[in-house]
Amino acid sequence: EQHLDTTTGVCRYVVVNCPYSCGESIHKHNLEEHKSQHCALRPFTCQYCNLHKANYQEVTEEHWPTCEKYPVSCPNDCWEEKIERQQLKQHLEQTCPLELVECEFSCVGCVIRLERCLMSAHMAETDTHLSMVAQLSKNIQHTVHQQADQIKQQGDLIKQQTDLIKQQGDQIKQ
Repeated sequence: EQHLDTTTGVCRYVVVNCPYSCGESIHKHNLEEHKSQHCALRPFTCQYCNLHKANYQEVTEEHWPTCEKYPVSCPNDCWEEKIERQQLKQHLEQTCPLELVECEFSCVGCVIRLERCLMSAHMAETDTHLSMVAQLSKNIQHTVHQQADQIKQQGDLIKQQTDLIKQQGDQIKQ
């Protein structure tokens, strides 16, 4: 009698097939636990996006590897706990303290690449960066002077050719 279900009168140890057709045969008294926790084909909704509804196996094996809301670890192993997959790119580009970033003065010749969390100390090295800016300024001034000289030479050449054309025009008129 202790093996009988009090509501149905059926033996609790009778073997039944899983109603989700996973192929498992389970003792009747373990069926609810199997259906709610262990069956790979039980109905399941992705708890991260709440959009994908299928069975547990499909959601965990096929949907989770691409779910935009699924929490992933930072590839740099920073101290961020978990990041939604859709936020990972932004995290790496803007906030990850361990992401390698270029110095803001790379445009004037600084070749330093450091983890973002170390960059502020590097940026405090103002003498080096000011020297780079000064050198770039000198180079730009030199280039501007060269281009100004070339423009003047081309202007002189245009004037000479214009005078020559005018002379030839005067000769044709005579």
